[in-house]
Amino acid sequence: MPKLRCYILLLSLLSCFTVTAQPAFMIEQSSIVGNVKDETGEPMPMLIVKVLDSQDSTMIKSATTSAKGRFRISGLQIGSYIISLSYVGYKTLCKDIYVTASSPSINLGTINIKPNDIMLKEAVIIGKKPDVVAKEDTLEFNADSYKTHPNSVVEDIIKNMPGMQVDGSGKITANGKTVTKILVDGKEFFSDDPKVASKNLPAKMVEKVQVIDRKSDEARFSGVDDGEEETVINLTVKKNMKEGWFGQLQGGGGTDGRFEANLMANRFVNDSQFSIIASGNNTNNMGAGDLGATMFSGSSRRAPASASSGKSGINTSAIGGINFNVRKSDKFNAGGDIKYVFSNLNVNERSERQNFINSDSTTYDSSIKENLNKSHNIEMNFRLKWQPNDLTNIDFYPSFGYNHSNMNSSSISQSTGQNTLLSLLKTDTITGGSLNSYSNGNGFNFAGRLSVSRKFRSKEGRQITISLSYRYNDSKEDGYSYNFTQYHKKNTLEELNLRDNNHNWSGSYGIRATYIEPINRHTSWSVAYNYRYNYTYADKLSFNIDKGGNTGDMNISYSNRFRNTFQRHKLSTTFNGTYTKMNYNVGIDLEPSKSQSRNLIDSNRNVEGKMQYNFSPFLRYTYKLDKTNNLRIDYRGWTQQPSISQLQPSQSISDPLRRTEGNPDLKASYNNTFRMRYNSYNAERQRAMMAALNGSYVINSIVSSTYYTPDGIHITKPVNETGEWYVNGIFLANAPFKNNKFTVNSFTNAGYKNQIGYLNSERNRSATFNVSEKLGFMFRSTIIDLGISGNGSFSRTKNSIQVTSDQNIVDYGGTLNTTIYLPGSITLASDINYNGTAGYSEGYNRQYWIWNAQCTWQFLKNKQASIIVRAYDILNQHNSITRSVTGTYIQDIETNSVGRYVMFSFAYRFNSFGGKDEKIPGGMQMQNNGTRYHGGGYGGRPMGPPPFRY
Repeated sequence: MPKLRCYILLLSLLSCFTVTAQPAFMIEQSSIVGNVKDETGEPMPMLIVKVLDSQDSTMIKSATTSAKGRFRISGLQIGSYIISLSYVGYKTLCKDIYVTASSPSINLGTINIKPNDIMLKEAVIIGKKPDVVAKEDTLEFNADSYKTHPNSVVEDIIKNMPGMQVDGSGKITANGKTVTKILVDGKEFFSDDPKVASKNLPAKMVEKVQVIDRKSDEARFSGVDDGEEETVINLTVKKNMKEGWFGQLQGGGGTDGRFEANLMANRFVNDSQFSIIASGNNTNNMGAGDLGATMFSGSSRRAPASASSGKSGINTSAIGGINFNVRKSDKFNAGGDIKYVFSNLNVNERSERQNFINSDSTTYDSSIKENLNKSHNIEMNFRLKWQPNDLTNIDFYPSFGYNHSNMNSSSISQSTGQNTLLSLLKTDTITGGSLNSYSNGNGFNFAGRLSVSRKFRSKEGRQITISLSYRYNDSKEDGYSYNFTQYHKKNTLEELNLRDNNHNWSGSYGIRATYIEPINRHTSWSVAYNYRYNYTYADKLSFNIDKGGNTGDMNISYSNRFRNTFQRHKLSTTFNGTYTKMNYNVGIDLEPSKSQSRNLIDSNRNVEGKMQYNFSPFLRYTYKLDKTNNLRIDYRGWTQQPSISQLQPSQSISDPLRRTEGNPDLKASYNNTFRMRYNSYNAERQRAMMAALNGSYVINSIVSSTYYTPDGIHITKPVNETGEWYVNGIFLANAPFKNNKFTVNSFTNAGYKNQIGYLNSERNRSATFNVSEKLGFMFRSTIIDLGISGNGSFSRTKNSIQVTSDQNIVDYGGTLNTTIYLPGSITLASDINYNGTAGYSEGYNRQYWIWNAQCTWQFLKNKQASIIVRAYDILNQHNSITRSVTGTYIQDIETNSVGRYVMFSFAYRFNSFGGKDEKIPGGMQMQNNGTRYHGGGYGGRPMGPPPFRY
């Protein structure tokens, strides 16, 4: 009988993928295909195709045309429809179509759409392409509106866009959210490493920069929301770059031993892409992420720099890799990337930290650190998409990574105390010490995801999807640490010399199954089940070293061997609605989960597993006021389980002065997050606006409770506390003046955060209010591009237990960017940045100017060669200072960074399409604020002024 049940179950699953309905109960699959071209016979990519109900004009289906202007819409029932083709700047074209049982497939052939020209006596008036367009989940920037000097990369464009920020490490944030990927024409470019695209792709190839908030890959594949969302950037490539090979070779040397060299070669033809990159420099321009920075994070007691701004240190780096996307047919697509990354980072850090003890006492930690980190990384990611028939889709995503790292670090620190109630403030030295450590590590990981979806012929919209995923990580690290600590209260010296052997290995596997059942033309119901099992094993062993340098017995206090497991079941049910004016997803998640831990050295640290149950509702609602104005509202409740290290009841020592202790009574925290976003775009005036409101309230949040011993040892324990919340508002606006030569943009950000912490059993509430504004103006012409902006931010932090520790922080500054196009193909570019601070710790407030300048001479045929002279930080005033504020401390950190240098470079641009300038079809040509266009109406496609054209 058990075998019989298994066979029946197997046959049932297989039947989901092989269902064929009887003719009497099905409607034959239909399709509409066509090919759209403009008035000159050129294909029209990204044109919107809609199928409307002929009775009430409600939208049934929609699609966009491919790079060749082709489209295909399948799955229509028998009936009459209206097909609408629209593109900004062109007349909307509508056709009546009829799907019948005898003619289920319709081929519309080649369709020509005409521009929406405004004709005068002897001229064609062509509108300027808009700087910013705000759509439902997308902000779209016209790349040519943010001019940069010749030989710039994508990062240089992004830095100038309102709401976009790029820190010193290359991390990109858009409207406060981290960008996780950069796509090129909708296809992945070096997977989850945005810096490869932003720091290596030439700016001249980009037509549009689209910032998109979208669901996860798995949710988009299955059509069922999994609660994960990401912010990505999509770069659309200029049309004339899709005809063959193009790229650039550049190399240079400068003062202070600075150097740079890079090669970028690309071939974008139709839907296929192939790119080669190779670069190296010591100017802190690391063109990729460092896998080792996360693989070995916290695995030993080395003293890494803790600055998080990304501007810290001096890095010598190199990268080489290939990226490809191949589309053989509509049925099969393959893509992937392979890259090697080398990094040699040297960070020097100075830090001041103020710790709140209670209402009348404060301690201050001062430290100086140096960290050397050399790493080699190899990463491979592949993507396979196969559609064996019209009903089945298969995706497979395997990946592999390897890292080898060497790390050296040293630090000197001192802790002092102060009683603020004494009439004469007295400062006492509590502790002082030094730490020197070395480690050598190797690690690798591999992962994969296989997803299969199947539609049903019996009913349009019915679909089942199954995904299997796995991941394995393994890292080994050996090292030494030498620690000296002086306890001034007891007048004792502690010397601790250890040899460390660390081995961490972990893995996970999961399965996700989803099912969609259409209820009617507008609504559907979906259900999803997700199971995940994680295990984390670690042997962190430390052995005493005697004065002779010999390795002795294991030091139990600094050793740990644990075996942690976590498993979660997640059942979700959702109702989905799609209408002309609105769409929604509303549902609830049920999440039973269980964590447990075994400690092989100290059984007192064991955590017995127990099942926890959590219910989490969610809502996603979008309302379209009209074609250019929409409102989106999101709410989601979700739980966060405490980690195993937070649950282990005994004390863990990795630093003699900073010790942690687990709490087995911790409860899971429950997060309530709310987001509201309004987008508006006025096509006639080219004005774009985006307003957003975000908020979060946490029940049973896990916060730190810190106790300070008389000897100056910090013991931190996690506890539950309700009352942590934040609210944040964003407003972005962009508008040109009437003559379109001037543009003004504004980005405003304001927020309030409430944090909780316990200090010597006394509850501290740390409330921080911050507001910032960036206002910019741009002027563009054929001779000069000018941008000027000012920025300012104010932050106020109040603490409930120490009013004297309240902080008011002011950051302010301005930027002036100028590009001048001189005769003889000479371009002068300059950017001047002023930055000032107030309210930081003593010695950390700075006012400084950063002035960079560049002169470029372009020569040879079609200006393919350039000689570049670039001066960085001419006034030699650059510095890197950051501040961190929590419920228990405030910390200011200053790190070293690259100083003034002058670089002399040679660059050569190449292409396989003859290096010819673009010509406007039909003989039309005109100048519009330095940019040539073809096609009618605003939204004609930009050709770019001469200094920016291949």
